[in-house]
Amino acid sequence: MKKIERHRLLGGELLLPLGRADATANTGASSKSIFSLLPAMTPAELVRVGEMQVDADGQIAATKVEVDAAKIAFDRAQNLVANSVGTQRSVDDARARVQLAEVALNTARARRALLGAPLFDAVRQDVLWVRVSLYSGDLNLVNRSAAANISSIGGHRNEPPRAAKSVVVPFSPSAAPATVDLFYEVENTDGQLRPGEKVSVALPLQGEAESSVVPAAAVLYDI
Repeated sequence: MKKIERHRLLGGELLLPLGRADATANTGASSKSIFSLLPAMTPAELVRVGEMQVDADGQIAATKVEVDAAKIAFDRAQNLVANSVGTQRSVDDARARVQLAEVALNTARARRALLGAPLFDAVRQDVLWVRVSLYSGDLNLVNRSAAANISSIGGHRNEPPRAAKSVVVPFSPSAAPATVDLFYEVENTDGQLRPGEKVSVALPLQGEAESSVVPAAAVLYDI
């Protein structure tokens, strides 16, 4: 008999990481704007948001070019006036174009900020997330500071489980009634795990319990 950690075995799903809570886009957009919504989105919706982010980044790049071009035209108009060649009206028109371009750039940045941090800036799969749906009434039983154990469904029983640390994200209601989704991060440097794969998740529970144990090496499996 030995005191061991209590676990509850549940099913989970592997996902691509959805971004960090402290991550920021190149435009300075904070991921907190839609971070709490991401876990509840379907893969198709995530792809659509990713496409919108790419379009918004392209719009920012295009408006930056317009601002630079407008500033060059403004400087040229000022030089012409200084050399008594141009007119003050051309300077005023050039200044207005600069202001309009800067307004367009600020608008593009604001729209990009609403889309949060890039979803697919790290499509690398050496780190994956595990989503586990849990009955809301059992949420307080889970030890969120401890790592969960991830195992492949149908895998060899002697294979050691993978440790997955808890990911701090706002709790997201699951599609099922009276459930919430918990998220864990698991290393996948060997590339054996794939996004969308169903896995077995041993959630750590609060407290310990006595149980009869034997060394793993003493357990034999026949064909």
